Amino acid sequence: MKVALIGYGDWAKLLEKYLEASNDFDLLHIYSRSIKNHPKGTTNIDVILNKQIEAVFIAVPIVHLENYTRQFLNANKHVFCEKPLTTNPEVVTELFTLAKKQNVALYVNYIYTQSPSINYLKCNLGKVGKIKALNFNLKQFGKFYDSHNAFEILGCHLFAVYFFFFEKTTLTKSEIIFNNQFENKTMHVSVKNKDHIANFTADLLSVEKQRSIQIIGDKGMLYFSPLSEQTIYFYKKEADNTYSLEFVKSFEESNNITNALNYFSNSIKNNEVVGNRNIAFQVSQLLNKTMND
Repeated sequence: MKVALIGYGDWAKLLEKYLEASNDFDLLHIYSRSIKNHPKGTTNIDVILNKQIEAVFIAVPIVHLENYTRQFLNANKHVFCEKPLTTNPEVVTELFTLAKKQNVALYVNYIYTQSPSINYLKCNLGKVGKIKALNFNLKQFGKFYDSHNAFEILGCHLFAVYFFFFEKTTLTKSEIIFNNQFENKTMHVSVKNKDHIANFTADLLSVEKQRSIQIIGDKGMLYFSPLSEQTIYFYKKEADNTYSLEFVKSFEESNNITNALNYFSNSIKNNEVVGNRNIAFQVSQLLNKTMND
């Protein structure tokens, strides 16, 4: 399939390497208004709108994601869009409806949902019994954008995993507790419903990089740590309310971009045009609340 890459920042350059190595996609052009001295580079959007291009991979600043997605869907291109697409849930619905109308695939790249460790967690949530609490953490130093908060830049990955775990969860009956600790760069939000509480932390001011998910139930605890040698830990809850390590597992976490490309390719081949619509919608809804509360 002949494709184009939109944007040429750090993430786009990483995507370029994976697209060049892909057996499913043939990267013909890279569109950027500022690209120079690249054999596949173009500043002419009409080159991308040409019928020869069947799919586009959009990796541009957040503020431009919605408009480029709409433009290329209207041009009958399959669209692989970097997160978060938009913070307006109504626009998410509009764009996925447009994709269905045009009979093209739309996929929002919440890369953590392609993690083999996280897919293992999803399939084994029952090990902890009745879930009481989930704690999600993403911490690093930078990147900083004045117009976007830590959840738009970083923490939306956590929201996506939560809605990946609980596909039927909606926010209509949930209590949202929000704490903006410092200038939109260190932020916490909790989603509380009748079954459990989910706590999310996104921190752009941490000098130590951290990634973790903790799932606590009445029978045990699952822990995800992708930066550790072992990526999954299970602790059994004993009769005296202590916890003992029962097993660890390790999954390869370096192929998640390849996994995302394969997912997108299969969606196109199988005519699954709705992609990850529900996750994209729920994430945008929760992001919207972090911006307006």
